[in-house]
Amino acid sequence: MGNFSIEVSEDEIDDSFRPLIAVMQSLKELPEFPFEVFYNLVTGCFDELSIAIDSSALSTGDLGVVVRPGRRLELVTAALLALQRYLHS
Repeated sequence: MGNFSIEVSEDEIDDSFRPLIAVMQSLKELPEFPFEVFYNLVTGCFDELSIAIDSSALSTGDLGVVVRPGRRLELVTAALLALQRYLHS
């Protein structure tokens, strides 16, 4: 079996990922923020994505999948958003 890959444009990213992208871009601008450490933490969370087959699309003959963040990525995103609010208040 060949390799399977999915390419997703920014327009197709679920709203659950948008806050994470925005907060990482915002915190990257802070000189004292250990961006690489948090970047590695976030990318490690992508190993735990929730992937499910879209059964309504499958019933029409299309193979569609739904990708959502896992619980760990949700927790990291919430912590980064709280840190951003604290630092920018």
